[in-house]
Amino acid sequence: MKSEKWAVTLTVEPQERLESRLVRIVEYLAHDYRHVSGLWVFSDLDATGCFGDRWTAELNEKEYVYVRTDQFLALLKEGQIIELEARLIARSKEAVQIIVRDSFSVDVLGSAIMIPDQILGDFISVDPDLFLWGNEALLETVT
Repeated sequence: MKSEKWAVTLTVEPQERLESRLVRIVEYLAHDYRHVSGLWVFSDLDATGCFGDRWTAELNEKEYVYVRTDQFLALLKEGQIIELEARLIARSKEAVQIIVRDSFSVDVLGSAIMIPDQILGDFISVDPDLFLWGNEALLETVT
């Protein structure tokens, strides 16, 4: 992958739990990119479990929910993700975005941070221009 904007769609097998794949990615980012804020911004979530129920309800009332990495990992380990749009913010820029649709389709987008292939697992590279990038209003609220 190039060091500029990139996007992949994870290949998730029917017997595979997509949350386990996401845990590996989020843990990698937490460990190898400690300089990153560790702040995730959720703009869409439909999930089960204690955290999932709470944040899903909160997003029905608010535009964004701000979540620390340890909280995101707890969500992934305890419940099922049905829909998710989560952005990791680094240096006032969106560094990584994770999009889950229908509990199966998982897209991972990046701009400032590279994630090794062995962390991502099986994936298909896709054109990053197919996705909407950044949200200036969102970034202003974080900085």
